[in-house]
Amino acid sequence: MNVTERIEMLMKERGWSIYRLAKETGLSQSTLAHIFRKDSVPTVATLEVICRSFGLSLSQFFAEDGPLRTADKSTLQDSVTSSVSSSEKAIDSRYLSKEQARLISGWSLLSSDQRELVQVMIDTMLSQNGHR
Repeated sequence: MNVTERIEMLMKERGWSIYRLAKETGLSQSTLAHIFRKDSVPTVATLEVICRSFGLSLSQFFAEDGPLRTADKSTLQDSVTSSVSSSEKAIDSRYLSKEQARLISGWSLLSSDQRELVQVMIDTMLSQNGHR
């Protein structure tokens, strides 16, 4: 799958038009139209802006299995698992629980305004529980 096809797939998942993508990214509709007509290839900076609007990192964007991949624990080699620190495991999507992967997948489908509201809600709940 090429970059343009991946962007189109992510837009389709969210029900976004080119207009909506332009609004979320701050890019002009003509810039996006050039990309979709394959008149131009997005720069890394442009692709980062597009990924950010989808709530994805560049690595998630280019991941073969979609935004998140959870590994079957039986397929992980013991030597690899033992060499990864717990802080790295917390960041690496291979170590996410199904519940965490579901939350992050849902997060990536939200608009930037919705993500901001969810973050405010999480911060509020954490502060009420004495975590912040």
